[in-house]
Amino acid sequence: TMGGNTAEAEEAYWAFGRRAMDRATPIPMVPGDVLVVDNRRAVHGRRQFKVREDGKCNRWLQRVYVGSPETLYPLLRIGNVL
Repeated sequence: TMGGNTAEAEEAYWAFGRRAMDRATPIPMVPGDVLVVDNRRAVHGRRQFKVREDGKCNRWLQRVYVGSPETLYPLLRIGNVL
Protein backbone atom coordinates (compact mmCIF):
# COMPACT_ATOMS: atom_id res chain seq x y z
CA THR A 1 0.00 0.00 0.00
CA MET A 2 0.99 3.58 -0.46
CA GLY A 3 1.59 5.91 2.44
CA GLY A 4 4.25 6.71 4.94
CA ASN A 5 6.30 5.03 7.65
CA THR A 6 5.16 7.44 10.35
CA ALA A 7 1.86 9.15 11.13
CA GLU A 8 3.35 12.45 9.97
CA ALA A 9 4.57 10.93 6.69
CA GLU A 10 1.19 9.26 6.17
CA GLU A 11 -0.65 12.56 6.61
CA ALA A 12 1.80 14.36 4.29
CA TYR A 13 1.28 11.67 1.65
CA TRP A 14 -2.51 11.97 1.72
CA ALA A 15 -2.40 15.79 1.95
CA PHE A 16 -0.24 15.91 -1.17
CA GLY A 17 -2.68 13.59 -2.98
CA ARG A 18 -5.68 15.71 -2.02
CA ARG A 19 -3.95 18.90 -3.10
CA ALA A 20 -2.86 17.38 -6.41
CA MET A 21 -6.40 16.16 -7.15
CA ASP A 22 -7.80 19.62 -6.32
CA ARG A 23 -5.57 21.06 -9.06
CA ALA A 24 -5.81 18.22 -11.58
CA THR A 25 -6.77 18.96 -15.17
CA PRO A 26 -8.62 16.05 -16.77
CA ILE A 27 -7.59 15.28 -20.34
CA PRO A 28 -10.31 13.35 -22.17
CA MET A 29 -8.86 10.76 -24.52
CA VAL A 30 -10.29 8.36 -27.07
CA PRO A 31 -8.75 5.26 -28.66
CA GLY A 32 -5.85 6.28 -30.88
CA ASP A 33 -4.93 9.39 -28.86
CA VAL A 34 -1.35 9.87 -27.68
CA LEU A 35 -0.37 11.91 -24.65
CA VAL A 36 3.24 12.89 -24.03
CA VAL A 37 4.17 14.02 -20.51
CA ASP A 38 7.48 15.55 -19.45
CA ASN A 39 8.07 13.89 -16.08
CA ARG A 40 10.33 16.76 -15.04
CA ARG A 41 7.53 19.30 -15.46
CA ALA A 42 4.34 17.50 -14.52
CA VAL A 43 2.86 15.06 -12.07
CA HIS A 44 0.55 12.64 -13.83
CA GLY A 45 -1.76 9.85 -12.92
CA ARG A 46 -5.06 8.30 -13.82
CA ARG A 47 -8.40 7.59 -12.31
CA GLN A 48 -9.58 4.04 -11.75
CA PHE A 49 -10.71 2.15 -14.81
CA LYS A 50 -12.80 -0.96 -15.28
CA VAL A 51 -11.28 -4.17 -16.59
CA ARG A 52 -13.11 -5.58 -19.59
CA GLU A 53 -15.62 -8.37 -19.07
CA ASP A 54 -13.20 -10.89 -20.59
CA GLY A 55 -10.66 -9.99 -17.87
CA LYS A 56 -8.21 -8.34 -20.24
CA CYS A 57 -6.82 -4.88 -19.68
CA ASN A 58 -8.26 -2.11 -21.84
CA ARG A 59 -5.19 0.10 -21.46
CA TRP A 60 -1.93 0.01 -23.36
CA LEU A 61 1.06 2.02 -22.17
CA GLN A 62 4.34 2.46 -23.96
CA ARG A 63 7.36 4.19 -22.49
CA VAL A 64 9.38 6.43 -24.79
CA TYR A 65 12.55 8.34 -23.93
CA VAL A 66 13.08 11.66 -25.69
CA GLY A 67 16.10 13.82 -25.10
CA SER A 68 19.53 14.93 -26.18
CA PRO A 69 22.41 12.46 -26.39
CA GLU A 70 23.74 13.90 -23.11
CA THR A 71 20.53 13.11 -21.24
CA LEU A 72 19.98 9.71 -22.88
CA TYR A 73 23.54 8.39 -22.56
CA PRO A 74 23.20 7.29 -18.90
CA LEU A 75 20.08 5.34 -19.86
CA LEU A 76 21.87 3.67 -22.76
CA ARG A 77 24.60 2.51 -20.42
CA ILE A 78 22.15 0.71 -18.12
CA GLY A 79 20.23 -0.87 -20.99
CA ASN A 80 16.92 0.95 -20.61
CA VAL A 81 16.95 2.41 -24.12
CA LEU A 82 16.97 0.32 -27.26
